[in-house]
Amino acid sequence: MKKRYVIGIDPGRNTGFAIYDRETRGISLMATLDFWAAYKHVSTQYEPAETIVVIEVPKHSRLHEYQDGKTGDRLREKIAGDVGGIAREAELLADGIAAAGFEVRRVTPTRSKWTAKDIQQRTRITTRTNEHVRDAISLCYGL
Repeated sequence: MKKRYVIGIDPGRNTGFAIYDRETRGISLMATLDFWAAYKHVSTQYEPAETIVVIEVPKHSRLHEYQDGKTGDRLREKIAGDVGGIAREAELLADGIAAAGFEVRRVTPTRSKWTAKDIQQRTRITTRTNEHVRDAISLCYGL
């Protein structure tokens, strides 16, 4: 049996959250949440038997982007801490949702980001979206 819902989560300080309904072939919810609101929404509003959760889990640091000799050590350290924190938060969220019985797919971030124009063309969504929500939509749309 094919599961009805695919939930896309892009963890971070602002967690992008989107739900794709395979039955209606559309996004039924898109929002920016915090860690606990994302976890609570999945675990209380959906059944594991009908839901797949796709979470973006970073596997590497962005430090290579700052090795140009112009970026100071403090900034590189801050970025490393931020990236490490996001990666750990993503792993904890994925582990918690999996422990609740959901099928969880962990994916690494891609270099190509969906723009507002991409969202409009692919999904027909015309309301404003931020980068976090667009990333969450790209994780679940059409799966």
